[in-house]
Amino acid sequence: MSVLAPVPNEEAIGLALQAHTEVFVGLRERAKKFIMPDPPVSEDEKKSLDYQRRVAESLAALDVFMSLVNVSGTMIGSGNYSSITAIADLTFTLNTNPFWIKHAAYLVPVLNVVINAFMDANAMALEAKEPIWEKLQYHNRNCWLELLPAIVLCLKGHLVMRKYSLEMKKTFEPFLR
Repeated sequence: MSVLAPVPNEEAIGLALQAHTEVFVGLRERAKKFIMPDPPVSEDEKKSLDYQRRVAESLAALDVFMSLVNVSGTMIGSGNYSSITAIADLTFTLNTNPFWIKHAAYLVPVLNVVINAFMDANAMALEAKEPIWEKLQYHNRNCWLELLPAIVLCLKGHLVMRKYSLEMKKTFEPFLR
């Protein structure tokens, strides 16, 4: 005899979707601070092709960040992230994003380090608990926090990345606890 899981009612589905949406809206709004260009100082600058190009590249970078956070959240097992969307992100979304394509030579190795660190954290979780390794396990589980500084480095350069690196990590660490 098989036991089927109870079918969630409309209210439960609505609450889950609302929570999922709130997390992604919060992530996106916070990431804009670091990714989007500074507001134009004049109407002429706002209309300039250079400013429009920076906005377009920043929006593409923002989409990359959101995809990578979803992939990371899925690896961690958080219910706010979607494994189906993570597969689509890795297969299609990133590979059709102009920012990702332009900076893949730098970002793909960073993503590989993040995935490897997460897998190490999982392996450490299966081992006998040794206090000496707890900090390394925490670091490995949260290596995904290097993704936004890597994106900002590609987008705005080293000085801006260094200026905001720690603030970015402190801002986003709670999202995948």
